[in-house]
Amino acid sequence: PESVRRAVGYYAAPAVAALFTPAMTIGTAGGRTLGWLVDSIATRDLYPQATVVQLMGHIDPTASRMDAPELSRTLAQRLGASCVTLNAPVFADDRASRDVFLSHSQIGAAYQRFAAVDLALVGIGSLVESVFFARGVLNAADRVRLQAAGAAGEICGRFYDRCGEECATDYRDRVIGIGLDVLRQRGDVIGVTNGADRAPAAVAAVVGGLVTGLAIDHRCAEAMLALGKGREKGGAG
Repeated sequence: PESVRRAVGYYAAPAVAALFTPAMTIGTAGGRTLGWLVDSIATRDLYPQATVVQLMGHIDPTASRMDAPELSRTLAQRLGASCVTLNAPVFADDRASRDVFLSHSQIGAAYQRFAAVDLALVGIGSLVESVFFARGVLNAADRVRLQAAGAAGEICGRFYDRCGEECATDYRDRVIGIGLDVLRQRGDVIGVTNGADRAPAAVAAVVGGLVTGLAIDHRCAEAMLALGKGREKGGAG
């Protein structure tokens, strides 16, 4: 799996780099495949007027190279751009705690930059293989509740159903990160993932207008096409 992630990131990097413009604002989430893409970005041009914005909070206290704050800083360094960080956890303990974080001036300032994002790079997660469960941020009981709510995928800590709409659970009131409605309004949103198991999440992201492009491997693509045919036969669009 790691070699596939690396290959997806390596081959997607030039296409993503071609989207960069001198004064644009680039939003960056976290993810293993996205991490390889950022590591593979190679450009001879610097963009000192550009800004990289962290789109979601920290997963946990560890500083993994695949997390949003690390990827945001790495991309900004490669482009010679400025970086706006989001110094908060991706999941607050409850809605009241989230509101306290959002009331902080620095976090509020980062939130205001979301609406200025021209290009967003986001990972696409699933309930089958999710960094939130792997790192103990969410547990088995959380997975059961999200499955019951119809969760098909996750972007920036926000779980959405097969139509790309955010699931109506208390989890959405705990997230510190870009909202799905704000993400839909961005010019370009590239979803980065791999594997057939991520296909339902990727299809739901496309159907819901959460992404405008994908960087995926052939297994994910083939599984998406199969699911698409199933939707057509079932009359689900």
